Amino acid sequence: MTEIRPTFTVDQRWFKARMKEKSLSLRALAKLIETDPSSLSRVLRGRQPIGVARAIGVSKAFDVPLEIVLAKAGVTVPVTIIPIVGVADHGLNITRRPPNPSVPPMASFPDLPLNTVSVVCTDHESTMSGWTFCYVPATDVLASAIGRLSLVTLIDGSEMIRFVRPSLQMGRFDLIPVIPKKPFPAVEIAAATPVLHIRP
Repeated sequence: MTEIRPTFTVDQRWFKARMKEKSLSLRALAKLIETDPSSLSRVLRGRQPIGVARAIGVSKAFDVPLEIVLAKAGVTVPVTIIPIVGVADHGLNITRRPPNPSVPPMASFPDLPLNTVSVVCTDHESTMSGWTFCYVPATDVLASAIGRLSLVTLIDGSEMIRFVRPSLQMGRFDLIPVIPKKPFPAVEIAAATPVLHIRP
């Protein structure tokens, strides 16, 4: 009888180490992610693909990002790059120009939309120097931006990253800076879109 060779290159040592770390047997992990133990065993031996539902379950059980689980299960995840479209100063006021010196763009991950872009703080005096703020461009004030840290475009076209709160004046917003400074009260804004991810 010929031995069945694995189809997927699974990092079995990594999976075993995570299971030991979480005190999970194969059966316990299978029960936790609501799958059949024999099917999970075939996945971990590289004889069948992990599948999205199982990968999400394992990601939650191990408390690690989904893309890591997929990579360790032998699934090639296409990498997309989030372009840097501007730079921010110490007050997170944005200028539309490429970063100088050159800052490498970050790789995207499955949770972010394909049209995500970013700005990076290049002010070396700032406590946020090197931080990358990812967002999806918007031409209007998105409801999801209210009450959140957002990229805001003012009526004059200037851009900044601020917390957006409704003002007492209709159609205006209070813009609260990240670093404790005087807020901008009752500002009329052209657009606001939430910051989806921050990489320090």
